Amino acid sequence: VYFFFTPMVMWFFLAMQQAGTDDQVQISLLPKVSEYLSLIMTLIFSFGLVFQLPVVTSLMTRVGMLSSEA
Repeated sequence: VYFFFTPMVMWFFLAMQQAGTDDQVQISLLPKVSEYLSLIMTLIFSFGLVFQLPVVTSLMTRVGMLSSEA
C-alpha cells in the first residue's frame, strides 16, 4: 500500500493544484504531517481490511455461518 498507492494518491492531490490567474482562484496544496499520517493510516487500515475479507469469509464458510447457496 505504502509504496504503490501512496504515490498515486499524492500525485492525484498534487494534480488538483492550479495556478491562479485573473479569472481563476489559486489552489495549492499545503500538506501537514498530521494530515499525511492520517491519510496513510487510513489507507493502510482500509487496504488491510479489504485483503482480510477473503480469509474471514472462507473461515465463516468452514464454520457454517455462510453457505455458497444464494
